[in-house]
Amino acid sequence: MNKYTNSRGHCAAQNKVTLSKLGLITRDYNLAAPNGYRDFSDTFESVLTYLDEQQCDTAVFSLYSLLHKHQGTVLSVLAKQRHLKCVLVEYFDDDINANKRSSTQNVLYLKNQRGWHPYSCNKRFGSLSTGKKKKVTALLSVVSTERTFGNASVLICGETNIVRYQRLGKKVVDSYQYLSLLSDTTQVILNPVHDKMMRFEMVLKRKFLSQHSRTVISLWNRGKQFANGRYLIERQPAWSIYHDGIELDVPTVQHGIENDINLEIGILKLTK
Repeated sequence: MNKYTNSRGHCAAQNKVTLSKLGLITRDYNLAAPNGYRDFSDTFESVLTYLDEQQCDTAVFSLYSLLHKHQGTVLSVLAKQRHLKCVLVEYFDDDINANKRSSTQNVLYLKNQRGWHPYSCNKRFGSLSTGKKKKVTALLSVVSTERTFGNASVLICGETNIVRYQRLGKKVVDSYQYLSLLSDTTQVILNPVHDKMMRFEMVLKRKFLSQHSRTVISLWNRGKQFANGRYLIERQPAWSIYHDGIELDVPTVQHGIENDINLEIGILKLTK
C-alpha cells in the first residue's frame, strides 16, 4: 500500500476543500540556506506561518522543495496553521558536489475535519517524445482520484504536455481528452515546475488549459543553467498564471523572511 494512501481507501478526490487564496513560493535552487541544504527547509515553517497570517488556504512550492530527510517534520508544522488547507511539495535527494538532484516524490497535503493527510501525486512524465501511450495512460488513470480534489487539479511539471501543440494547424488540441476528466467545479490547475520551460508552445498550452474560466498556476525555481554553462536571467517573478486565456499579473510580496535563497512569495486570490 502506498504510504500516502489512507488505510480506509480515502483518496485526494474525496477531499472537498475549496481553494480561494493561494501562496506561491519559489527560490534560486542553486543556493544553499544557512543550514547547508539547497531546499526550503530553513524557511519552510516561516513561509507557512506568514501565508497563514495572510489567511491563505493554499501553499504551492516550486519543485525540488524539501529533502527526503525533512519529511518527518512537515505534519507537525502543518498542524500549527489555522487557515491553510492545501500544501503541495516535492521531496528529493541532492548531491551538492555533483550538482545532481534525484529520487523525486510529489506529495499533496490536504486538511479535513480529522486533520492533515498526505497523498501521493508523483509525476507520470515530463515529455511525450517516447513511450507516449504508456505515459498518457498512466496520467489519465489517476486524474479523477489522485489529482483532482475540491475545485482544483494538479499537473506536475511537464505533464502539461498532455495537451498537444498541432504544428499544422498552429493550435493546441486535447487529443487525449484530458479536460473531459475534470469536473465542472475544477476552477484551478496547480502546476509546479522544476525550472523555467523555454519553448513557446508551453505558453500556448497553459492558455489553452485555462479556458472556460479556469486558472492555471505554474511556478518554478530560478537558477536554470544552459548546456553552455550560462544561467538564465529572469526579471519577472518565477511564475506564470493564466485565467481564461489571459495572463494575470501577480507581483512578489515583501514577506520579511530572512533567507539566503532569494525566496520569492506571491499571493493570488481567485475570482469567483
